[in-house]
Amino acid sequence: MSDQFSSGYALLIGVNESHVAGWALPDVAGDITALARVLTHPQRCAYPQDNIRLVMGKEATRAGIMEGLKWLRERLQAHTSGGATAVVYYTPATAGVIRRAVRPTST
Repeated sequence: MSDQFSSGYALLIGVNESHVAGWALPDVAGDITALARVLTHPQRCAYPQDNIRLVMGKEATRAGIMEGLKWLRERLQAHTSGGATAVVYYTPATAGVIRRAVRPTST
């Protein structure tokens, strides 16, 4: 019996760059990398390294994300033993905009 979770697949997307100055989130890449480490850790989730795809930085474009989703679909379709699971994790660079837009109101 394998100690790996071979039926688990993950697409981790971190948009840490933005064309608008000040909107980029510098910690997104670190968060995505940390999540990948948890998923592949043998005593936690034990996903095989080849079952995880990271899309971040300059690759985190619409085309890059669509390519990642295509990769995930192909992996799931190729998993013929049944019971495959998928994780799609997405962190947008615009989260900083949401924080700035929410201001406390005075009472």
